[in-house]
Amino acid sequence: MSIPPTIVAAASEIRKDMEDLRSLVGLLPDDEYSVRLLVDTNTLIDKPDVGVYTGEIGKKYMVHFLPVVLREIDDLKRGGRNQDLRDAARKADRYLKGLRTNGDIRAGVRVAGDVYALFEHIEPKSDLLPTWLDLTVPDDRFVASSLLLQSGHPGSTVYVATSDINLQTKLAAVGLPFVEP
Repeated sequence: MSIPPTIVAAASEIRKDMEDLRSLVGLLPDDEYSVRLLVDTNTLIDKPDVGVYTGEIGKKYMVHFLPVVLREIDDLKRGGRNQDLRDAARKADRYLKGLRTNGDIRAGVRVAGDVYALFEHIEPKSDLLPTWLDLTVPDDRFVASSLLLQSGHPGSTVYVATSDINLQTKLAAVGLPFVEP
């Protein structure tokens, strides 16, 4: 590709490229939830209410609870390093169990307003994942599951709620945006 000789020619090229991009967006499948949110274990421990992100990611979104997170919450209820952590894990567990009374956890349960949540059962297993992901490490398993979920919803923007700097770094490496709880 050559560099346009004038600003007018460059602007014309940009307009053409934008038209091409707009036509590609039309190829994406419609998705009832254009925004999806995944939450990590620390987020559920610190701030279990997943309906609080409307100011950052919009009023309508679907929250996905991944098996790796549910497993860690369950483990922390019994084996957390101190009583405060065990209590916070129990609080998160009660919150999650309370959501189940709002509907079918496989179809989506209402959290608040237009915020719904799904309890996922996906487990990452693919040769297409980045080779640096070690699926025995919970954070890496979370990233791999997030990529798998994103591939299943190409018409949606997938965010991750996390304050974990290591997880944020890994998310940035695979191009997934995050929000701080």
